[in-house]
Amino acid sequence: MNAVEFEKIIPGGFFLDDSYIYDDLFFLPKKTIIKDYHVEVLKNWGIEKLFSNGDYYATGVPKYKEEIKELDTLFENNDNAITLENENDDSLPLSPDTIKNDTVSRNDSYKEVYKRWILATVSFFNSVITTKDVNKQHVINLLNDIESFVKRDKDSVLLLVGQNLEGLSRVYRQTLDTVILGLIMSHSLQLSEFAKTNLVLGTFFHDIGMLKIPKSILEKQGVLTPEEIKVIQSHTIIGFNLIRDVRYSAIIASGALQHHERIDGTGYPEKKSAEQITNIGKIVAVLDAYSAAISTKSFRSPVHAKEAVQDLLKLGGAAYDTVILKEFVKNISIYPIGSLILLSNNSPAKVIGNSGVAMRPIVAALIDGKEETIDLSKRIDIYIKGVYVKK
Repeated sequence: MNAVEFEKIIPGGFFLDDSYIYDDLFFLPKKTIIKDYHVEVLKNWGIEKLFSNGDYYATGVPKYKEEIKELDTLFENNDNAITLENENDDSLPLSPDTIKNDTVSRNDSYKEVYKRWILATVSFFNSVITTKDVNKQHVINLLNDIESFVKRDKDSVLLLVGQNLEGLSRVYRQTLDTVILGLIMSHSLQLSEFAKTNLVLGTFFHDIGMLKIPKSILEKQGVLTPEEIKVIQSHTIIGFNLIRDVRYSAIIASGALQHHERIDGTGYPEKKSAEQITNIGKIVAVLDAYSAAISTKSFRSPVHAKEAVQDLLKLGGAAYDTVILKEFVKNISIYPIGSLILLSNNSPAKVIGNSGVAMRPIVAALIDGKEETIDLSKRIDIYIKGVYVKK
């Protein structure tokens, strides 16, 4: 089939034959005029190409008008706006004034906020490493700001997790990803304010030691030597010491020290048993493993979120605490938000919400040319047939 880049797909264009996503996932019937909302859904779904056996024309031709199927209700935008309250924090003015409630605008705005969170994180980490000091209130302000977005629109914030945003270091991206996941876990576990603060601070600083590991080792394409593996593993101890140097508690620093420990005693750096690992260490271990799996690295492509969750479940009870793992999967789902899937009725769909049932999320499906929101936890007649990943 012919492939047409997303940049060439414009309103008014059309294909002479049926068009598909990823070669075999049906999108639009032949000769259907492409409209604004079609382009928006392609952008929102992260589609880079459309495929078709027919040629693509960037401008509609009148003689096909009587054959065109109008899909005016497909992916209509909600024009309501969400008004965001000011955070009253002059030190970290991270919140935008407003975010529109259509998916594309909302996600674009959140990405800009995410980048500003990254810049604040870079500043704090540099301060810890270079001056052995950090403004703790400013750190709390940042974490409170992230939490406010999670509370407002958890599903949209989750879409940012695992995004390979250009120009952003993997360490900082994974830091924010695990913080977002840690906040969601703290709410789900109904932690006290004190316990939540400790968990989120432990999550925020858990990988800071990686910044002291030589890039030549972190970005090495080949197999690491035993000596290089030991250097990388030392980031847990380095991180613990950095956090203690700026006078955070040992329980907060345990997130850095113990996030690679495993409850069966096979982890590092100290091969601790389940009883010797703090709850923060156990929680951050799950969050870090998931975030690392779905992140792009110099030596491998990211694992799809579904596979990452399945790998965690395979190790549940051996490597990870089963209670924590169950709570994590309940909030993330086997098919995380943003996943592009195929339903049992052969309709393409995108996961847009979490129903609380791991295998049955809430999806937006294209059925008979129209968008339909389906809570799969309430529909026993439809199930997820497969997941689509970019080729």
